Amino acid sequence: MIRRIPNHASGDQGFTIVEVLIALQLSLLIVSMAYVAYHFSSRLIGNYERKIAVERELNQLSATISRVLSQVRSVRMLTPQEFSAIRSDGRPLRISLEKQVYLNGERLGSGLLRLGNGTISGIGAERDQFTVIPERSGRLGPLPRAIALKLMFYDGKVLYTLNLTVRLIRQPENIVDPRRAPSFFKTPGRF
Repeated sequence: MIRRIPNHASGDQGFTIVEVLIALQLSLLIVSMAYVAYHFSSRLIGNYERKIAVERELNQLSATISRVLSQVRSVRMLTPQEFSAIRSDGRPLRISLEKQVYLNGERLGSGLLRLGNGTISGIGAERDQFTVIPERSGRLGPLPRAIALKLMFYDGKVLYTLNLTVRLIRQPENIVDPRRAPSFFKTPGRF
């Protein structure tokens, strides 16, 4: 069987090379636009997920520091970079600020944020800065009304500031065992 080659003059239509190149160019344009949209949306989602992770870490850091500071019974040392105290259950507490925030020698957080600058201070009854006797003297200082932390974290692009003020529990001097204290001495109130 012999096939006949179509003749354009006889009315059979086909695609010319110009039409094929135009169709190829349009399809490449559509594919490249889809790639740009995908790349843009994936970067946007990545930035959004990073912000969520930073917020989660700041919230966990704030909750952990608030929880342990609310258990302080007496202060041993308070400097702008270090805080040492005794908890209401008798265990020691130490918070230090270096390149990260450390609680009893263990780093808090996942390391996503780097501590750029941080200070720890005590607030007295008049909301003035409170000075505590240094730990090497062997004496315990009076208990400030609150401990204030100002922490500035850097994640490589953005600077985050965490200001945290925690009111300390007031316990009367004659109660030795904090478990026997009346309930109004265990819960912090407003100051």
